[in-house]
Amino acid sequence: MTNGRINPANVPDIALKDGQSIPQVGLGVLRIDDEGVVPVVESALEAGYRHIDGAAGYNNEAGVGRALAASGYNIGAKRETLWVTTKLRDSEQGYDSALKAFDNSLKLLQLDYVDMYMIHWPTPFDWRSTDTWKAFVKLRDEGLARTLGVCNFMPADLKRLHEETGAWPAVNQIELHPTWQQREVVAFCKEHGIAVEAYSPMARGADLNAGDGTIEKIAAAHGVSPA
Repeated sequence: MTNGRINPANVPDIALKDGQSIPQVGLGVLRIDDEGVVPVVESALEAGYRHIDGAAGYNNEAGVGRALAASGYNIGAKRETLWVTTKLRDSEQGYDSALKAFDNSLKLLQLDYVDMYMIHWPTPFDWRSTDTWKAFVKLRDEGLARTLGVCNFMPADLKRLHEETGAWPAVNQIELHPTWQQREVVAFCKEHGIAVEAYSPMARGADLNAGDGTIEKIAAAHGVSPA
């Protein structure tokens, strides 16, 4: 990164077991309102980001869609350079409801497909991930969602999904940062070929000063900022 810009060619791609590859660095749009997210996404694309991570539950898919359309990243050759993730609301899990929810997300995002569709939470108290996953497979088979993933799934949730569907997700997105490394979950995912995607990788900034300046020392040794 130079002058606040990212050279997409310098951002590694992580190969997934389904044959897709995901840019390692992405922009998450949690806690940005629908109007405010438009300039954020536009600025990120201009700065070089090629990975946008959103969700229906963030209530800003329409804003993300407006930003993608305004910048030309919703169609054509520019669209092919971009990775867009969205996630299913917990309240809309289930087969028919997931398909309906996806159609709405696609319309709001102004896209013909998403690169990854994810189950946002496992909801073990009201397990519907099995029927939801069957809907996800239909979307993948139709070319509407290229990669299927989950968020916040623990090993027990992943095992149950596999037992009932025969499938492991390509990605498990979990909170992961230096002071919360979730090593058991990471090890389980690695064992089963599931790529781990971190959200809040700096603990919303809290980890920048954690460990008695450890991160600052590492950053100084490499001539980079703590972030």
